[in-house]
Amino acid sequence: MDDGNLQLEINMALPELHEETTKTLTEHLRDIGVRKREDLLFVEPDDINPFLTPIQSRRLIQAFRKDDQVESHSSNHPKEAETNVPPTVLVSLHSASGQLTSTQQYASKASWISSFAVPWEKMPARLSHTITRGDLAHPEDRRIMIRTVVEAMRVHCPNPNRAACAEVARAIVSQYPATFADKTADGNSVMSATRWMVSMEGKVFFEPEQLHDFATTLAVFFGSHYVFNLEYEESASTTLEMIQR
Repeated sequence: MDDGNLQLEINMALPELHEETTKTLTEHLRDIGVRKREDLLFVEPDDINPFLTPIQSRRLIQAFRKDDQVESHSSNHPKEAETNVPPTVLVSLHSASGQLTSTQQYASKASWISSFAVPWEKMPARLSHTITRGDLAHPEDRRIMIRTVVEAMRVHCPNPNRAACAEVARAIVSQYPATFADKTADGNSVMSATRWMVSMEGKVFFEPEQLHDFATTLAVFFGSHYVFNLEYEESASTTLEMIQR
């Protein structure tokens, strides 16, 4: 979990928090040992009270633990987890009686996603020029964009879930792939490759002949991080964290 992703977690729980306070709190969480999403479950109010009011501390702790409770509930009820698809798909489904099912009623509350408009006019001028040129976005501009988009989402939904965030992220990448899509060093999309290999510290340990499709390669790639206890590369950590979840 990089600093940008950690700040996003804080901003979603405390959107009113000043930017400098968010940065200071992020650095403090790093200092006390937060390295991945699961570490946030062990943060206690006493760890963050010097930086926040008591109510803010409770809200942030609750947000840190809420996502884990949702994930645990889903893992204990696999049949229910099958309905966890993007809300915009479920909104258009009706039961045979013409009434929405309970799952669909929940989805209809999130129908704002289908009409959500990213506030591009609030983005940094440098990012606007980057989009116009079709260049990759600067990391700082990406972080500002994330905060701005989250604030706009919270106008419609105070606590947007991960499915909603992923839906908005996909729409942004689809609209401006040249600026926000992940690319190789030569500028090609990572999804256009036909041969793959996995390397560690410059040494290839899975040859193209061993990896026959992208799904297998991705599984081997993620598995290697757990087997060898590796951290995600900072430049790709946000994307990899999203895929992992």
